[in-house]
Amino acid sequence: MGKYYDLVVCGGGPSGLAAAVAAGRQGLKAAIVEEDPEIGGAPVDSYIQFFTGLPNAGIHREMRERMSALAPEMSGSNCFRRGSYLLVFYEMLGELDVDIITGRRIDRVGFSDGAISSVGGESFTVEGKIFIDATGNGDIAALAGCEYRYGREAADEYGEDFAPAKADRRVQMCTQMFALKRFDDGTAPANFAKYNKDEYLIWGPSAECADTTDPFEVMKTRRALMAKLPEIAREWYAKGFQVTDIAPKLGVRESRRIVGLYTLKYSNVMERRRFNDSVTIAHYVIDPWEPEGNPFHDKEKRKRCQVPYYEIPYRCLVGEKYRNLYFVGRCISTTHVVNSSNRVIPICMMTGQAAGTAAKFALESGDCRSIDIPALQAELRRGGMLVTLDEEPKA
Repeated sequence: MGKYYDLVVCGGGPSGLAAAVAAGRQGLKAAIVEEDPEIGGAPVDSYIQFFTGLPNAGIHREMRERMSALAPEMSGSNCFRRGSYLLVFYEMLGELDVDIITGRRIDRVGFSDGAISSVGGESFTVEGKIFIDATGNGDIAALAGCEYRYGREAADEYGEDFAPAKADRRVQMCTQMFALKRFDDGTAPANFAKYNKDEYLIWGPSAECADTTDPFEVMKTRRALMAKLPEIAREWYAKGFQVTDIAPKLGVRESRRIVGLYTLKYSNVMERRRFNDSVTIAHYVIDPWEPEGNPFHDKEKRKRCQVPYYEIPYRCLVGEKYRNLYFVGRCISTTHVVNSSNRVIPICMMTGQAAGTAAKFALESGDCRSIDIPALQAELRRGGMLVTLDEEPKA
């Protein structure tokens, strides 16, 4: 392709889409490079069509308002349909100078003068000044040789509750999502997301994947879970429900976490640590789908999983190695335990919007590791974001 952009967003999921919209609104010429035939990420591929986590702010809030206007019957619900989600993002991106490049898997990174200069794969190259890794797996950072973590830290490394005694390479379990529709007067499923009348989004069977960055291992896990679905479908049918849809991809919660200039820890969250370079506040429980069991689902441990609003510093989105690379979404620089809180869609979109907005300042300074943080924070506020705990919503 050979096109040249101010910003190249690698990955078209929630964080990447928010980044592209934010950058476009800053006047940048941007591109989204997505390996799938369609943008959207987890809501489209894995049917993670449910908003958990806060705040409802910035581009995320605008997206939800536009979705509600398209589908008023879903207004006020955390459950949504991928159709409305896609329509809204195509509308938002259509207002901006942002190219959408799909069906392109990035497997190489080019360099010039100690910075990333391009990404590409079979028969394509996309050049740019600034790059955002929104792949979910941290693929671009890994290809570029950035330091990353995969798996769980030992409890004594950061003094974290819920961490194992010894470090290992185990990550949160994956889930196969599906949808149900009631065809008789059966009792509605308890504790599941309701699309609309008589239709439900179901968190299906879950399993541990040996390596969520390896497509072979991910498919191996998906096949094991798909083998369970016929029996699950028969059980639901006996209750008056038909399985009407199955997510085309496995729902992956965690993979690489790129090591940034700062690593956000459980103690930071619980103590509500303040950061001079905070770019967003966040709120969601510690929700680690550990292979041994999720502590949030344990009555005795559940209370310790509750967290207050906390700040995410800019330094979690940038690393030491490159002056023009951001990482957003679930691969930002946190511990495994904190990742189980910040991995959800609204918070991923906040980090995406933060990086997309910051890209303009990085272009001006020449180095994303050294920008005017107060000016960035002011611009984020103009974009509707809640930047520090001083702006925490009142209960």
